[in-house]
Amino acid sequence: MKVKDLCKPAYVYFIIAIIHIVMYSYMIITKTREFDIQEYTNYSLIGLIVQIIFSLLWVLALNSLCKWKPHGEKLAWLLVLLPFIFIGLIIVGISGGLTYLLIHDKNMKQLNEKINKREIVTETETKEGYSDNLDHSDH
Repeated sequence: MKVKDLCKPAYVYFIIAIIHIVMYSYMIITKTREFDIQEYTNYSLIGLIVQIIFSLLWVLALNSLCKWKPHGEKLAWLLVLLPFIFIGLIIVGISGGLTYLLIHDKNMKQLNEKINKREIVTETETKEGYSDNLDHSDH
């Protein structure tokens, strides 16, 4: 099978896989020079081989899925884009959580400043005021 015969989702995944394999190979080369450990090199080479095999099998699976009528190509696009969708959702979730925490922290700082300035009545002052009000109501 030729690369030009691949359907669009399989071709896009093929390009992504090539970029990933090149980056993985670069990391192997730079890390083995840095650490100079034979065991690390063997582990990385096995990982590279597994990545290449998995990528080829996945490209073939996507290409055969595209031939599935009537919705095969749409399903193949979904499988290609699903990791990006999940990453986007994770980013939105984390940024929403951080926003909540920052707003909560800002509100807590404002509350502490008010307490320090005595703008909010403390617990002992409330009890004294309550007992004063109770004494006045009895008279």
